[in-house]
Amino acid sequence: MSTLKTTTYSMIVAQLLDESRKSVNLNQADFFKQAGISQSSWSRINRGLSYFTLEEMRSACGVIGVKMQEVLKDADQASELLPKKEGVEILRNLKGSENKSMLPTIIAGAALGFLIFRLLKR
Repeated sequence: MSTLKTTTYSMIVAQLLDESRKSVNLNQADFFKQAGISQSSWSRINRGLSYFTLEEMRSACGVIGVKMQEVLKDADQASELLPKKEGVEILRNLKGSENKSMLPTIIAGAALGFLIFRLLKR
């Protein structure tokens, strides 16, 4: 019996932003401070327990010099390809407390980043 692999749209966006942050040689502490995002908020987003607000995303994009629409375009592409090519379900409209039951099956961090960037060929 196979385990259903899942992620959230915000987790995809976080991976894309994190890769962009690294490409401009900005460490996490400076990124969090400049973007006005707490480390704990970022951690909750990366674990599927919380979602980005538009304000957080706009601020994060501004800090690393990427356009929000480009990040969303890549996230849309990844969210279409992950289910088709990798069998990863994108969770929709779940509250953080509902996601807690999904934690063992959520694909996050480096594993999610690997899948996204392999699919987007970066």
